[in-house]
Amino acid sequence: MDKKVKEYFEKLNENNNHMQFLKEFDKELANNSDRGIALICGSIIDEMLKDLLKRFLINSSNIDKHLFGISQPLGNLDNKIKMAFYLGLISNKEMKNIILMQRIRNKFAHQIKNISFENDEIKNISSNFTIPKDCFLPKVIPFPIEGTDELPVVDLNPIKKDTQPREKFIYIFKYLFMNLTNRTYGEPLEKRTEYTEEYTAERSISLQLNTLVDALEAAKQPVNRYRQLKVKYEESLGNAETKEEMEKLKKVKEDLEELEEMEKNYEVTEKALTPIVKLQTYTLSVIKNSMNK
Repeated sequence: MDKKVKEYFEKLNENNNHMQFLKEFDKELANNSDRGIALICGSIIDEMLKDLLKRFLINSSNIDKHLFGISQPLGNLDNKIKMAFYLGLISNKEMKNIILMQRIRNKFAHQIKNISFENDEIKNISSNFTIPKDCFLPKVIPFPIEGTDELPVVDLNPIKKDTQPREKFIYIFKYLFMNLTNRTYGEPLEKRTEYTEEYTAERSISLQLNTLVDALEAAKQPVNRYRQLKVKYEESLGNAETKEEMEKLKKVKEDLEELEEMEKNYEVTEKALTPIVKLQTYTLSVIKNSMNK
C-alpha cells in the first residue's frame, strides 16, 4: 500500500469520530425532523472543528481542559470558527457557511414552537448558503449505463435558485463535512510542537544587533543610489545636446529630488541608531567574554 494512503487510513483509525458523526446524521435524516437535522449538523461541525484544531496544536493531555472545556477559550463554536479561520485552517467561504449553519442551529435550539426550515427567517438565512463551483462531491457516483461506455454526469453544483432551505442546509453540511474530513486527515498539517528553544544572552543581543544593522543597511541603499546618480547627473549636465538627452536628464533630476529626501531621512536614522549599535556591539563583547566563566 502507498505510504501516503497508509498514513491516511491510520489517521482515520486513530479517531473514528467522523464516521460516527455521519451515522448520527443519517439517523436524523431518516427521522425527517427539521430540528433534529439542524441540531445534529451544528453539533457535528462543532466537533469537527475541534478535531481539526487539535490536529494542528501541540500534543497535550490538558488541551481539552484548558482550551475546549466549558468557559475555556475554545469552549464554544463561535470561538472555534474564528480560531480555525485565523490559523488558516478553513477558508473565508467555509467560515461564512458555518456561521450561517450556527445561526440556524441556534434558532432551532431556542425557539420551541412554530420552527421549521420553512420559517421565513430561516429561509432568509439559507438564501446566503453557497458552495464554490464544482466543489460538491455526491455521495453516490453511478456506473455507466449497461452496454455503453458513456460516462454518467453527476451534479457538482446542487444548490439552485429553487432549492428548498432544508435541502440547502443538508448540501452545505455534506460539503463542509467532506472538506473538514479531508483537511483533518488527508492534508499534511504543520502541527505545532512545544516550544523548547532557549535564548542565550548572546543570542538575544545578537538578534537585536543584527536587526539594527539590517535597518541601517536597508536605509543606506537608496542613499548610495542617490550619490551615484548625482555624480552621473553632474557629469552629464553640460553635455546634453539633443532633445532626447535633455529629456533623460530631466528624468534623472526628478529621481534625484525624490532620493534626496531619503538621504535626509537616512542621516536622521543613522544619527539615532549608530550609538545604539555601538552600545549593543560592546554589550555583545562583554557577554561573550563572560560566557563559561
